[in-house]
Amino acid sequence: VEVNNLLHDLFKCDYRHQEDYLRFAFMNADVFSRNSRLWAMCTALPRTKCYAPEILGKLCGLFPIHVAKLVRVRLSYLEVQLLDPRVVVVWLVRDPRAMMNSRLSNVDWCNTNSCNNPRVVCSDLYDDYLSYLILKERYPDKIMVLRYEDFARDAYNRSKQVLEFAGLGFHEEVISYLDEHLNNNVESPWSTKHEPKSTMGRWLKTMKWDEVVKVQKHCRSYMKALGYRIFQYPHELVSGNTVGLLNMPL
Repeated sequence: VEVNNLLHDLFKCDYRHQEDYLRFAFMNADVFSRNSRLWAMCTALPRTKCYAPEILGKLCGLFPIHVAKLVRVRLSYLEVQLLDPRVVVVWLVRDPRAMMNSRLSNVDWCNTNSCNNPRVVCSDLYDDYLSYLILKERYPDKIMVLRYEDFARDAYNRSKQVLEFAGLGFHEEVISYLDEHLNNNVESPWSTKHEPKSTMGRWLKTMKWDEVVKVQKHCRSYMKALGYRIFQYPHELVSGNTVGLLNMPL
C-alpha cells in the first residue's frame, strides 16, 4: 500500500503527504540532482524551497513524462500502477550471482535478509518472475523484461527498444547521455557511469566459489527461467559465458 501511495503521489506531482520522501531527498542530494531538468531549476532557488511540496509540485508538473526507478520492490505490487493506461513497467533483471557479489562487497547498508540472504533474495526473485508471467499475460503491452547483460552487450539498441516500448523516440540527447555514461568508469556504488561490457562480468573474477555455489543453490529455478548458466566447477568461471536464451516472454 505504501509503495503505491508513494508512486501515485509522485506521478501526480503531489508531495503534500510525502514528508518522509522529501526529508530523505533533502538529506541525499542524489535523489534530485540526477534529474537534470528539475535540478537546473532547483539550483536557481534557495535549497529548502525546492523541497517544499507546493513549489516542487509546480516544478514537477511542468514535465509531461515521469520516470521512476524502483529498487527491490515486489513486482506484484505494481499491478495497481498498470491499471493506469499511461503507465508502463520495465523489469530490469541481472544475474543474481553478480547482484549478490555487488551487494556484499560494495555497500555497508545491505544488512537485512531481504538484501543479503541468498535464500530470501532468490525466493523474492522467483516470486517476481511468477508475477511477471501473470502481469505479462494480463497486460502484454504494458510490461517488459530486460536483462542487464543484454543491455550491456548492446546498450544503444536495447535503449531504443525500451524507449519504443514506452512510446518514446530515440532522441539525440539520449545518444549523448549514453555516450557519456557508457564510456567512463567511476568507481562508486552510486555511479551511473560504467563501461557495462567490462563491469557485467567482474563478479566472475572477484566472487568466491562457495558464494557462487550458495547463490546457485537457492536461485536455480529463477536462473534457469531467466537463461543464466549454472556452473558446476570453478574453472568454468573463466569462460565468462554466463547468459543463454531467455526462457520467458519479453
